[in-house]
Amino acid sequence: MSEDKILDAFRGLIKGIAQETFIGKVIGVNEKSMVAEVAYDELIYDVQLRAVADQEQRLFVQIPALQSYVVAAPVGHDKERCVLLIASVVEKVIYQGENTSFIIDDKEGKIIFNNADKGSYLTDINKLVEKINAFENDLNALKNVFKSWVPAAMDGGAALKVLSKVWEEQPFNPLTTVDDLKDEMVEH
Repeated sequence: MSEDKILDAFRGLIKGIAQETFIGKVIGVNEKSMVAEVAYDELIYDVQLRAVADQEQRLFVQIPALQSYVVAAPVGHDKERCVLLIASVVEKVIYQGENTSFIIDDKEGKIIFNNADKGSYLTDINKLVEKINAFENDLNALKNVFKSWVPAAMDGGAALKVLSKVWEEQPFNPLTTVDDLKDEMVEH
């Protein structure tokens, strides 16, 4: 979408919201202080990324991308204290509730649930299926050994031992670890 179309869309959105609402361009973001530096009318404003912080630190925050356009509004009639309403490009979303949280970080390509407190990852299903298929194939090879074995009188199972020798010499290598199956893009 062109820059003019983005600005026109924002102007249409804010017509009825507030007379003092303004559209600016993000020139800096400080996630720690939850502030974006926004250029508007040759001035630079510190725009709060969240309106209110409660004591429990519950929040929902959009982190705008650098050079994106944002709609900001003053708190009261004071343009020295402004809050972000919407951004044309959101780089990160942070939600912190009473019992749950998540971060969607488009720049890093990651999703994190509950601050990754469990220290684990979601499973990459394709890798898991690959490992299960390898195990099933190995088990099927053993079944085939038993299917092709014909008991012979007085051999003490020697024929079975010969047939199963090939199968037993092929161990699972390497053994599966968490790192083999985890999807590093999604933590929980």
